[in-house]
Amino acid sequence: MHRSWIVTALLLVAVSPSLFAQSFPPGFEKTAQFDEQVRWTRLKSGVRVFVNAPANWKTSRRMLVIYATPNGSTIEQTLGCAASKELDWRFDIQHVAAQIRRLREIATEHDVVLAVVQAPQLSWPTFRREQPGAGDIIRELVESLTRDLAADRVALSCHSGGGSFVFGYLNSVES
Repeated sequence: MHRSWIVTALLLVAVSPSLFAQSFPPGFEKTAQFDEQVRWTRLKSGVRVFVNAPANWKTSRRMLVIYATPNGSTIEQTLGCAASKELDWRFDIQHVAAQIRRLREIATEHDVVLAVVQAPQLSWPTFRREQPGAGDIIRELVESLTRDLAADRVALSCHSGGGSFVFGYLNSVES
């Protein structure tokens, strides 16, 4: 009796890490730097979506920051990187990835997840004007990201023409 209890306890200890493993939505890959996981997707509408999440959830609460790219900027440029004479100036203006990493350090009551969304023609105003059902596409994107990432808080953020994404969402939700 005592021996079977010890065997059971040892099995639980051996198996328990898998019981607490992260359950990220499909498609996430661990990054080599920053202890993060990322996912790249493209919607049928041509909208590109980049999601950056901590490699390990530290709390049961998640804050999702959805950042709409400025007019003319790609996701990569909006994420930012160290300045260099060889790089386009747009890589050195937003630095959204660095801002989110800093937010993760100081806002420890939530796991902060970043989603950067890019319109196909690098312009959210153009997307909303030319894409049939643009408001519904934007609303469904926000809702699916919120649901898939189990976010209990969502912040819509943007710069420049990215504001059209935010208004597209606000105009598409019921009052």
